[in-house]
Amino acid sequence: MNNKTRNMKTTTCYQHLLIIFSIIVIVSCVCAVKQASAQAGPAATAIAEIKPLKIGDKVPDELWKLPLQVVNYPGGKSKVTLDDYRGKLIILDFWATWCSACLAGMPKMHKLQNQFADDLTVLPITKENNPEKLLHFLENSNAIKDLKIFTVFGDTTFNKMFDHRLIPHYVWIGSNGTVEAITSTFDINQQNIKAILEGSQMDGLGAKKDVDPNLPLIGAKDIPLSKIQGSFVLYKGRLEGTGSGYRARDFGELVGVTWNNLPLVSIFKKIGSHFIENFNDKQLLIEMDNSSELIFKGSVEDRERWNHANVYTLEFLTKKKNYSTMYEEILHQLNSQLDFQISIQTKETKCLVLRKSNNKFPETEGGAYINSFYTNKLGQMRNVPVSHLIAWLNNRKFSDLLVIDDTQTDSNIDLTLDTELPDLASLQKILKNKGLILEGAIMPIEFMLIRKKK
Repeated sequence: MNNKTRNMKTTTCYQHLLIIFSIIVIVSCVCAVKQASAQAGPAATAIAEIKPLKIGDKVPDELWKLPLQVVNYPGGKSKVTLDDYRGKLIILDFWATWCSACLAGMPKMHKLQNQFADDLTVLPITKENNPEKLLHFLENSNAIKDLKIFTVFGDTTFNKMFDHRLIPHYVWIGSNGTVEAITSTFDINQQNIKAILEGSQMDGLGAKKDVDPNLPLIGAKDIPLSKIQGSFVLYKGRLEGTGSGYRARDFGELVGVTWNNLPLVSIFKKIGSHFIENFNDKQLLIEMDNSSELIFKGSVEDRERWNHANVYTLEFLTKKKNYSTMYEEILHQLNSQLDFQISIQTKETKCLVLRKSNNKFPETEGGAYINSFYTNKLGQMRNVPVSHLIAWLNNRKFSDLLVIDDTQTDSNIDLTLDTELPDLASLQKILKNKGLILEGAIMPIEFMLIRKKK
């Protein structure tokens, strides 16, 4: 046998061995995958088959044993399970870093956790899935950095099991493993926690239900929108499941507005802006001996209770053809339903007036719009309407008097303030050097006036 033949046979042998080895590796991997699937499959399938839980339901064993990723846990632990806290009252706190209401509630949750340390566990849970970002937030957020809290992150399962649209969202799981309550922040208090721990029935503690934002408040699923010709809803006290804020409504031929869970004063201001051009908060006058229903004047501890009792939800819907008179109708309805009389009146009032001086007016030289006045004590306005300067002046604490624009110009302005302005006199001096005079005057001014009905 020559060397060439011997080498060919050797190569062929190696090739056969390599093929056999590859087959063994592949078979082993397939077996391992099948074994892993056999182990993980039933658990994953069991969790996937769990229906969303409601009050009175027992938490399934699969959820108790489910590993949960955590960040900032004491001792550096990376995973926990619900089972670690079995036997205590567990409050699941669904939150997010962007949710200011969630953060505002965490100090109270932390305090209650410490107060009932032997019987209560608060378990924060977020969908957010960036542990480095979350750790930085927990350690640096002014609202919660001193609390040293940890959180479950990257959650999908518990968010599905306890379905919700709005956060903060709290799920109470009793020591017996039963869902006891689903609430908002207001119901998280010492009295309710003590009642649950003692096994008492709480009439006011129930299920938080998030309202579908794509339907009007009156628009129950059984009521066709096409049949609604118009509606006015005024609800006093916090309406859970709706969030808070303002929404323009457009349902085709039916249009309107909704204010959710806001103080009446905030609603009045929004309405005032539709009657008074460049409306400012200083143009809302409350003339009554007792305004406690409109303006909070208590301690920080009492604010949450006041808000819960004194916020309003208002929704007004009308046909699109009536949109131009919508705010007149809203004002009429409020005057009909509330104990207040709301009117738009003109009064001769002392104010501050901004006028041109004899010096060169700071007319813009053009360029991109810049307005850094709202983010800094000092700053720059470039190519900015005079109305923006007026708004800034009215929002600063130089004076309680309303500032009125009497520059009689449509030109934009350039203005830089590079000197501290401790008082009104300093401001007047700087503006005068820039070609603007700010001086006192008595002028007819429109106000939204709120009085108690006789």
